[in-house]
Amino acid sequence: MAVPASTSPVLYDAHPRAGSLILVAFGSIFLGLISWDLAGEILPFSVFSPFVAFIFAGGAFVSLTLIHGGLQTNAFRWEFHDDRIEIDLRTLIGGDCHRTILFGGVRAVELVEHEWESTGYTWSVAVTLGDGVKTGTPQIATKAEAEDVLARIGRFKAA
Repeated sequence: MAVPASTSPVLYDAHPRAGSLILVAFGSIFLGLISWDLAGEILPFSVFSPFVAFIFAGGAFVSLTLIHGGLQTNAFRWEFHDDRIEIDLRTLIGGDCHRTILFGGVRAVELVEHEWESTGYTWSVAVTLGDGVKTGTPQIATKAEAEDVLARIGRFKAA
C-alpha cells in the first residue's frame, strides 16, 4: 500500500512477483489438466460432445483469466520532488515506463473515494496530464493523506 504522504515523498503500490507467477502456474496447470481430461470426451464426436465442449470452454476461460491476471500485475511508484514528480510503472511483461511531470504538466486533479466492504474507504488522486493522458496515484489509507497528495500534485497544475 501507500506510504503516508505526510511522512514520505514516495507513494508506491507493488504486487509481489511471486503471486503473479503462482497465478500463471495455476492457470497453466488447470488448462493442461482440463485439456488432458476432456479432450478424449469431445472427440470422437458423440451426442454428449457439445456438453463436454461447453464445460471445457468454461474451464479454459477460468484458466486463461488466471494466466492473464498473473501477467498483467503492475508496480507503481510516485516520487515527489520540489521541482518535479516522477512516476515509475513496472510490469511483469511489456517493459517499464518512466514519466516526469514538471510545472504546468498537469491539466486536472481530482480526489477519488473508493468504498470497500472489507477495509472501508480508501482514496486516490486522479490526474489528467497536459497531453491528455489520465493516470492516478495508488490508493491512500486516509483522506487527510490523500488531500496532502492532491495539494502536492496541484502545485504542478497548468495556470
